[in-house]
Amino acid sequence: MKGWLDKTFEVSYRFHGIGCCVEFAEAVVDFDFGPGGRIDGFDAWRLAIFARSVPLHPGFADDKPLDIELLALRDAGELFHIPGSLGSHLFYMTPPAP
Repeated sequence: MKGWLDKTFEVSYRFHGIGCCVEFAEAVVDFDFGPGGRIDGFDAWRLAIFARSVPLHPGFADDKPLDIELLALRDAGELFHIPGSLGSHLFYMTPPAP
């Protein structure tokens, strides 16, 4: 399924697999749905798509350096996976301690 999110046909969406790709004039955001309808999960591949569409950091236009950074953040406790769930490959931000 695909279509437009606005009346001027500038923002498109396309559902795929367990996710959706939204294309704005200035950026591309691709996400997968996680457990309970979550949309805040991410991975290196999706971040690289975004980084290529919005040149923020040239080193992150390829998913290989992002993989390394995401794994380091996971190992440091900043990110986590939800094992055994739809989208278990996705990273999520670890909530701040109370």
